[in-house]
Order: sequence, then structure tokens, then C-alpha cells
Amino acid sequence: MLLQLLTLLAEGDNPANGAAPASPFQNLLIPMLAVLALAYFFFFRRGANDAQSKDALGLQKNDKVLLFGVIIGQVVSVHEKDDEVTVKLDDNLRVKFVRAAIHKNFTHEERQKAAAETKEAPKAEAPAGTGESIRKA
Repeated sequence: MLLQLLTLLAEGDNPANGAAPASPFQNLLIPMLAVLALAYFFFFRRGANDAQSKDALGLQKNDKVLLFGVIIGQVVSVHEKDDEVTVKLDDNLRVKFVRAAIHKNFTHEERQKAAAETKEAPKAEAPAGTGESIRKA
């Protein structure tokens, strides 16, 4: 259905109507632009969103992190200048990783959930005597 619509749009004026016949490149112009627009949104924008989420990890010392999707460790130090993080994997094993190797920060997520719960708690209960529960008859 979509392909037929793009084909109709690409054909434009029919040569039978007295217009000059279109070149083969003009017929492909609109579908090619549509494919390029889709590729931009699916590939490039997704990468930009991933980069923003990596920047929002909020790494601090003693955070529990997931590396490469399989290794769990604890942040020992964060080097902002070199974009490196030292992670403690075992008692005597500390390894430096590039910040991009960190997939998830468990401690940061817990802090965000706790902050969201504290914001929602006052809204859930109305203080007594505010008049919200009084209705006119």
C-alpha cells in the first residue's frame, strides 16, 4: 500500500496528459527522500538518544554498575577528564573502563525512584483542614 502510494506520488504528471515524459531519476526522487528520512530517524536519532542516556548515568563513588551487560561491579573513582571509570570487580581486582562501557547504574536508578516516591507522597494525602474534602450541597 505504501509502496503504491509512493509510486503514484513519484510519477507526478502522466505523459498522456500532454506533459513532457519524466526522466527515470525524477521517478525515484520522492521514494529516495522518504527512505533517507526514515534512515535518519531510525539510525542517527536513536544514537543521539543513546548518547544522552549514557551521559545521564550520574556516576559517583560506590555506585553499583553493570558493564557490557554481563559484569557487575562497584565504582571506585570517576575520572571526568579522561572519561574513565575505575570499577572494583572483586576484593583485589580493580579495572579501568571507558565510561561508554557502563550499561546501567543501579544505584542511580534507586536514587531516582526514591526521589520520585518522595515527590508523590505529599500529593497523595491532602492535609486536614484544607477544605478539599468539603463539598457544597
